[in-house]
Amino acid sequence: MSGIGSRMKRERELRGISLESVAKATKINIKILKLLEADEFSSLPSPVFVKGFLKSYSKHIGLDPNDAVLMYEDYLAKDKNSNLADTPNITAQKGNLLSRKHITIGILVFLFIALLLLFALFKKERGKDITTPTDLKKNLPSKINTKTAKRKGSHTLTFKASKVTWIRVVIDGGDTKEVILRPGDTVSWKAKKGFFLVVGNAGGVEMTFDGKPSKKIGEPGQVVKFSLPR
Repeated sequence: MSGIGSRMKRERELRGISLESVAKATKINIKILKLLEADEFSSLPSPVFVKGFLKSYSKHIGLDPNDAVLMYEDYLAKDKNSNLADTPNITAQKGNLLSRKHITIGILVFLFIALLLLFALFKKERGKDITTPTDLKKNLPSKINTKTAKRKGSHTLTFKASKVTWIRVVIDGGDTKEVILRPGDTVSWKAKKGFFLVVGNAGGVEMTFDGKPSKKIGEPGQVVKFSLPR
């Protein structure tokens, strides 16, 4: 077993996301999701479909889908090498050694290319997710409000959890923090200009911004992204 599915299951439970909500959002049969979490890849369809399942599952619970696919491809490569090493014939074993060397070189080349692609995707996604100071300035209600914010010096953001919730926050377009809150936990941040947030269980927290309680930001198990000030 690769441990990929068990890791994803642990991350899902930490975020307070139910398997049923994953099935509903991704349109993947819940029996397939259970096989994924149990690392029962031999009982699943071809690797092409498994990669698609892993991407959709990871994206819904807030993980990098490319990491999950790379782990699965590494598992497939190791499994293939293991099968090649089981041949008892001496001549076949020599051929397997040569094949294994070629496979190793191929894997190294593949991993190098995959890392380059992952780095490019990371830069692209980071550019989408992270709110720049210019974007934050555009999100402020008016020039008058901008001056008021500068005069006050900071914004204050507070979350109080009623359920297990994962939160990622980008402060002033730069400093990035991640926390997992459990029922009763409270966390606060300050910013000069504003925040960009990803909340993994929107129905599991109460939010207060600059001393004003907000309306419900989402449903239980829902992943939401937004900027403050809006």
